[in-house]
Amino acid sequence: MSIRTRMILWVLGGTLIVFLGILFISYKTSRDAVIQVNNENILNLVKSQAARFETNFRQVAQVPKDLALILEKYPGLSERELRRLLHDIVSANEFVYGSAIAFEPFAYKKNRLYFSPYCFRDQGRFKYMQIGNEQYQYFRWDWYLIPKLLKKPIWTEPYYDEGGGDVIMTTFSVPFFNPDSSVRGIVTVDVDLEQLRNTAAGVKAGRSGYAFVVSRNGTMIVHPDSMYIMRESIFSIAEERKNNDLRIIGQNMAAGESGIEIIEDFWQGGKSHMAYTPIQPSGWSFAVMLPDKEVMSAVLTLNRRLVLLMVLGLLGLLAAIIIISYSLTKPLKKLVSGVRRLASGHLDTKIEDIQQTDEVGELATAFNQMVEDLNKYVQNLTETTRAKEKVERELSIAHDIQQSILPHTYPPFPDRNEIDIFAITQPAREVGGDFFDFFFIDADHLGLVIGDVSGKGVPAALFMAITRTLIKTAAVDELSPRKTLLKVNSILYPDNPSSMFVTVFYAVYYIKHGEIRFANAGHNLPFIKRSNGNVEVVKRTKSVALGVIENVEIEESQINLQTDDYILFYTDGLTEAENLQRNMYKEKRVEQYLNGLYTSINMKDLIGGMMESVEVFIGSNEQFDDITLMALKRMI
Repeated sequence: MSIRTRMILWVLGGTLIVFLGILFISYKTSRDAVIQVNNENILNLVKSQAARFETNFRQVAQVPKDLALILEKYPGLSERELRRLLHDIVSANEFVYGSAIAFEPFAYKKNRLYFSPYCFRDQGRFKYMQIGNEQYQYFRWDWYLIPKLLKKPIWTEPYYDEGGGDVIMTTFSVPFFNPDSSVRGIVTVDVDLEQLRNTAAGVKAGRSGYAFVVSRNGTMIVHPDSMYIMRESIFSIAEERKNNDLRIIGQNMAAGESGIEIIEDFWQGGKSHMAYTPIQPSGWSFAVMLPDKEVMSAVLTLNRRLVLLMVLGLLGLLAAIIIISYSLTKPLKKLVSGVRRLASGHLDTKIEDIQQTDEVGELATAFNQMVEDLNKYVQNLTETTRAKEKVERELSIAHDIQQSILPHTYPPFPDRNEIDIFAITQPAREVGGDFFDFFFIDADHLGLVIGDVSGKGVPAALFMAITRTLIKTAAVDELSPRKTLLKVNSILYPDNPSSMFVTVFYAVYYIKHGEIRFANAGHNLPFIKRSNGNVEVVKRTKSVALGVIENVEIEESQINLQTDDYILFYTDGLTEAENLQRNMYKEKRVEQYLNGLYTSINMKDLIGGMMESVEVFIGSNEQFDDITLMALKRMI
């Protein structure tokens, strides 16, 4: 892909990202602002309409309260006077469909079980009827029974007044009392929900919004679709559509709360803003549903204009980029030609005829200088490669020499079946500072040594070779490990200008009776696996690494091996091996590994398994220290 193409793509892409960011921020800001204003408006709308309903309800509720007081004060009113009072109530209030005075059985007349005069509207006229009979035992209905039991006014849930007004209505019931405070009857006013529906239908919520009213228990009282009225509740709709948001809103409505939420419209479908507020004192709730697409139409119009401006801007920017990129890429083509010639092996290549003083001109100058430096570098690299190859050959030889001076033939003593011994060392570099050795001092005594020189590489390897030779020399005719190490330290300390030191664990194994006498010079303590399966660590003694101080203090101690017991010697490269998470292998994992072994295992398999365990633990992490293992088992 050419620079010109990439420049166009990068600049246009970056600009497009900026434009999209601006578009997103503009959309989000305008959307939030529109939603906030809309929510305030729609919530104010439902609250103002609910306040109108509340005013009407309170006016309607005051009428039966006043009538109840009249009935208590004048208990002997005639039936004609009662009818007159009811007529005045219904005719004076357009929201009242009908009004009744329902007496307790035999309370008005001793010979009348039912007595409940009822005045109501019928096609613009006022009619009168008695509503009590065997088919309509009014004193068993909620509008009568509940206020009687509670002895206080109530608004009933909406119901169909079969045998009364034969319409869907709600009733406000007020008890009136005898002088002894017993209930004498109930005064009611009925509100026809058709009047409430007409009022709610006049509420304008945008172009396609609508209003509805639910009762205290969530029943649909008013809704544009008559199929919902008295047949559905907000909870049944939520259950049918599995709309948990609508269910929560229904609970808030039942609790008399106000609010506004964006939910799925259960009637028209799609997202809508639903605002709701209580209508006091009935306990009902008035709600308005406004489609979200209508709320967002203004935001979408604004953003369509922004998108159009963005497209025009990008087209103008594209034309400018094409012109600029052509002027920049023409001299770059000369540079490309020069680079290709250089890549084909012509180290005498030079870029000429570029007169620009800008970055392209600087690049041409730098290219010519690079060619000069490259010629010098190739010459120096050739010499350096020869020197490096020489060092690598010498290190390879040093590695072979180091490995050759350590025991490497197994079994090392094929004619001695009293012992099974095996050892291995794995340097972190080509050569290392770890070492081990085992040798017969005489026919009954086997010398065992393992050590770790400070540092790595060639210096450590040389110091290791010296130390191993000194130990083996000092051990001749000397069965005391302590004296052997003291003698080695007396030689190492004076002739140690580099201040190097070595940790050594040296032991003499008495083959006939399994005794091991040992001295430790700052080295890791070996593990012993007993034939009964127990694993233990050799007890600690006073010890200091060799080559550190002149008068070193070293203690000598002893342990005993029984038949099938074996001992594992190791350097700290084992326990301090790290994985990628910087966790170390540690002594605990060595002990766990030994615990999982049978006592019948041979030492080669033991050490091979231990090395495999460490390699699995390290994983892909680089080995940073030499690892050396040596194991001895008493066979007889």
